[in-house]
Amino acid sequence: MLSLVILIPTSLALSCAYDVALTKNSMCDGQVNGSETTVDDLYDKDGDGYFDGDNPDCVATYDASALDCNDAEADANPGLTEVPCDNLDNDCDEATLDEDDWDEDGVTSCEDCDDSQPDINPGVAEIACDGLDNDCNAGTSDGEDLDGDGFTTCDDCNDGSADVHPGSEDVCEDGIDQDCSGADAICSYSDTWNLDSAVALSCAMGNVVIDFSTVYITDNYPDINVSAVGGAMPGSLSGTFTNATDFDASFSIPGTCTESYRL
Repeated sequence: MLSLVILIPTSLALSCAYDVALTKNSMCDGQVNGSETTVDDLYDKDGDGYFDGDNPDCVATYDASALDCNDAEADANPGLTEVPCDNLDNDCDEATLDEDDWDEDGVTSCEDCDDSQPDINPGVAEIACDGLDNDCNAGTSDGEDLDGDGFTTCDDCNDGSADVHPGSEDVCEDGIDQDCSGADAICSYSDTWNLDSAVALSCAMGNVVIDFSTVYITDNYPDINVSAVGGAMPGSLSGTFTNATDFDASFSIPGTCTESYRL
């Protein structure tokens, strides 16, 4: 009968024992062990300095302030401030909302261009000329400018004519409200006017003296009245308009020296 004896060198046995120690399983325990390089670095996968909050050993070892709610995302840990609308719980606090709906219109502040007004959100139809972006779409015009005069249908009383808009000069009594004032301008001559040449007359041995170079016109269309200003004139001219811009006014005093005036 043969016997087989295997001799194991002492140095080899020691080496095996040492290898076993090196391959000891890592554990989130506040120490460097196993294949860890720094304390529990295997349990901080995103490298943000906070340990895996889903690992029971980490939960047992560390305070809650050192535990990560999302160890796969460096932008999420208890040391950060919540960033709205990035779909992450940045501060690891469920009470801090990533989005809100302040006006309670069913659309959160992440999609609502004005979360203070329930009548403004992407689901609302644009209302023309209210000065608001109702549908949260800058491409939807609040008012069009069809005639290209710089004024939209909201302010232009005739958006089919570029000559008609607020600020345009109104042509009096042409039947068109060019300045969008609500009425056609009325032509009026009511004002003080200087004559091209003075009117001077003396007769009846100086008892009648006429001398004036300025008149004041009172325009009561279709009637008109003209009187002297700063001079002598025994009466005033009266007449009527033949059209919006033309009139005829006269005054005559019969006597020793007949006086006739016409404008």
